[in-house]
Amino acid sequence: MTLRREPTTLVETMGSYWTQFAKTGDPNQVGLPAWPVYDPKIELCLEIGVEVKPRAIPHLEKFAAFEQSLQARITEYQQPASTDK
Repeated sequence: MTLRREPTTLVETMGSYWTQFAKTGDPNQVGLPAWPVYDPKIELCLEIGVEVKPRAIPHLEKFAAFEQSLQARITEYQQPASTDK
């Protein structure tokens, strides 16, 4: 699907997906390209821009470093506070 009036149509498209998701828990609806369900075996996301289409997740290799850093911080914050005075 190619969008024509970029700013307005982009807002309308995103609003339609979010409204449908809020109502049903599924952003997909007639008239819009299907938003793929996340599957770690396929690694697709929905690109919403001039075109709306499923695509491979960009920069996927960088998510591993982010995830590792996030998990280290979560572990650090979950440890009991020190009682040393």
